[in-house]
Amino acid sequence: MMDVDEGEYYELDSVGAKIWTLLEAARAAAEICDALAAEYDVDLDVCRRDTLEFLQAASALRIIHVQSVPA
Repeated sequence: MMDVDEGEYYELDSVGAKIWTLLEAARAAAEICDALAAEYDVDLDVCRRDTLEFLQAASALRIIHVQSVPA
């Protein structure tokens, strides 16, 4: 993945690439975790933790925009 504005290149592993693909449509973090857990043999709690960590890191790099969903 290339951030043209910053001249930065980010390499994703297969799970990161899957998350990126899932982000093509606006999705809740829980939806992303459900999709990953269905595709990979992973504990749902571990999946949630790792997915949130990925999303927070991507948000900090300003390559995604995270929105809160009203309850």
